[in-house]
Order: sequence, then structure tokens, then C-alpha cells
Amino acid sequence: MSPVWSKQPLKAIFITFHIFRTLATLPWLLIKYAPKSARPFPEWSMKQCVINVLVRELLVYHYETQSNAMSTVLSDHEKAGDRHTLAKPAKAELYSGILASAIVQPAAVGGLWYPAPPPASTDDVAEEKVVLHFPGGAFVLAYGSEMYGKPVSAAMEKYLKADRTFFAQYRPSASDDTRFPAALQDVLTFYNYILSLGYKPGNIVLSGDSAAGNLLIGLLRHLEGLPDLPLPSSAILVSFRYPISLHPYHRQVYVMLTSRV
Repeated sequence: MSPVWSKQPLKAIFITFHIFRTLATLPWLLIKYAPKSARPFPEWSMKQCVINVLVRELLVYHYETQSNAMSTVLSDHEKAGDRHTLAKPAKAELYSGILASAIVQPAAVGGLWYPAPPPASTDDVAEEKVVLHFPGGAFVLAYGSEMYGKPVSAAMEKYLKADRTFFAQYRPSASDDTRFPAALQDVLTFYNYILSLGYKPGNIVLSGDSAAGNLLIGLLRHLEGLPDLPLPSSAILVSFRYPISLHPYHRQVYVMLTSRV
């Protein structure tokens, strides 16, 4: 069931209340984090501590009002023509263990190909290097739109020499049927889809940004116990953190995990 604040007129009331509550909290945050000993990390500045709280409040707002930008993602999918693909769920037995749920069921999920869909010939596909990338969003926001897909694809082509990138959007948590393990089910659905096209596991690179990095760790652990699905060549986890000397969120940490095929 969707949160009560996601529908009008209660949504407008919640937004107004949330704005005033956040503004009223600012003086208290300045007092609270004045001593360095009260900060989450002593090296954090006052500004970083306050931004951390404000970002958390922003995510609460997005969840409670269901303003998850999924409509923008779906609109971009519709405009993308044949670059958009809907991946259908894999065999039911692959969604075992933590991925099994009596409430949350695997669903068809979409993504965008860059620069174009893969060739129809499986022989040609087998020789390509493909990156399967999942955007972040704290599990409640959707970032699978063109605005984010294009720069990601350009980076994968430049630095990884990838022939193709698939920018996949898993389901944000918005209701009982899209809560955990929906997103984890979706990354498995997408990975099975890429394999079904004929890509060799050794030519597949998984990439996850922020919350999606968490999902990829879960996927890799799950794949270890699935003899039907091979592991990819590698996985890239991208994490935003607070640098001491730079503006918050401007620095990224890249971690490469190599896996057996």
C-alpha cells in the first residue's frame, strides 16, 4: 500500500510541513554539531554534517510522497525507441533464498542501450564487451533516465573500452510489492537477460552506483550459489563519500572486484 502522504491533498500538507520542519531544524543542527566530538566523523566540517541530515530528510520526503522520478525514467524509455528493452523475469527457481518472497514477485523491468541495441547475431554479441550498469537512488529514487545514462555510457566506452552499455532501472521501493527484495530480484533479471542475448560471462562487467553497489554485492553472493548462472568477469562499485578537502559528494571512490567465471 502506498504511503498516505503520496496522494493529494495530504501530499501538499506533508510537503508544507516537511519544509517548515526542516527549516526549523537548522538552528538545532548548528548547535548540535558545533563540538567536533558530536559529529559522525571528527574530520567532517559543520557544513558536511548539516548536508548529511538534509539529504536524509530529502530521501524521506521522496519516499513518503512517492516522488521517485520513475515517471521521468519511463518517459525517456518511451522516447528511446529500439534502445529501450524490457527484460522479462528469469526462471522462478533462480529467485531463491533471500530473493524469494510471498509478497514481492519478479517483474519485467526496463533499461536503455548505448550507443545502440546489440546486433541480432549471437556470434557478433559473443565478441563484444558489455557493461550492465545500475544507477543509485538510496533504493527510493529512479535515476535510469537519459540524463544519467549518456555520461555513464561515455565513461564506460572511454575507460573500459566497452562496446555497449545497458543502463538498467530496477524498481524503487514505493509500496509493499516493490519493497525488498524487489530491487535485488531486478538486478538478477537484468543479468539473466544480458546472458540470454549471447554475451560471454568473461565479457560482462557489472557496475553499480551508490545503492546499486550494495545490490551488486548481494547479486554476486547470490550467484555463488546458482550453478545455472555463471559469474561475470568483474564488478565495479561506485560510492560517493565526504572528502575532507573537497565539496561533499564531488569525489567518487571506485572499487574493482574480480570474480571467477
